[in-house]
Amino acid sequence: MKRVMSMVLVFCMVMGWGIAYGKDGTILRGNKELEQFIKETEIEVTNSFKNSKEFESMVKEYGQDAGVELINEIVQGKVEIYLNNLNKANVNSYQYSVSVPVPLIKQSEKYYCGPATVLQTLYGLQKAKELSAPMPSGTTDVDKQDTLGENMGTDTSGTMVYRMRNELNKYVDSSKYVYKEGRTMSSSNFITAVNNSLKKKRPVILHAKTEYLPYYKGRESRHYISLDTYTLDANVEPTSTKDFGTNSIRSRTVRLVDPNRRSAYRGFFTVPIEAAHNCVKPRERYVIYGTN
Repeated sequence: MKRVMSMVLVFCMVMGWGIAYGKDGTILRGNKELEQFIKETEIEVTNSFKNSKEFESMVKEYGQDAGVELINEIVQGKVEIYLNNLNKANVNSYQYSVSVPVPLIKQSEKYYCGPATVLQTLYGLQKAKELSAPMPSGTTDVDKQDTLGENMGTDTSGTMVYRMRNELNKYVDSSKYVYKEGRTMSSSNFITAVNNSLKKKRPVILHAKTEYLPYYKGRESRHYISLDTYTLDANVEPTSTKDFGTNSIRSRTVRLVDPNRRSAYRGFFTVPIEAAHNCVKPRERYVIYGTN
């Protein structure tokens, strides 16, 4: 009975700590994702010792602290592997990234950036298979763009923003898409909208003026572009993704997926988030994003 009580005390001591280890043994607090991983790991490791006679013998011989120390050493090792997998090269570097990858699809007509971008988004939403084409044989991405163009009333002048939103919302039951004029959004509001949309598994669409994007090198046009990744690099681990001092942030970037017909502008491009915001700041330029 005494041995059983000792084992129970060891497990209670481990599960009651709720700590988070850094790679140098320092304690990290407030990172919910990391805390959840540690909690699950502590349960997993602790349960693995419940029926171990060797572990029971060690606790009996060396005491409860020895059992707690062994479990915590194993947990810490697993946490270090977890942090390495998050590309945290050292305790003075931190990266946060959220992504809903979309494929690159070349727009099939000069004025089809709207249908192409919506199609990219539907692939990111895992909903492209639900898209019906005008003809039974319409299974190609060109056919799907034609269907979307017809649904949204796309013509040689392009596609209206509200019709883009309406089409996307046919395929989602929650976290519906909305659009907002970029010039009405502060920098922090824009970042929050992008971050939250991607966290809700909703790729973002920019209704852009391209001269504000570095890879267009000043070329002016009005164009729809997908945004599928937001990444923040900082010098320190925050207590939450909102808790960064200005001096600790090295960069905030987004990945754009541009369906442009011209190969010079078509592709995957990582740009500063300020550039993404700037391209929708001119009058009547919009951001289409998912909400709560």
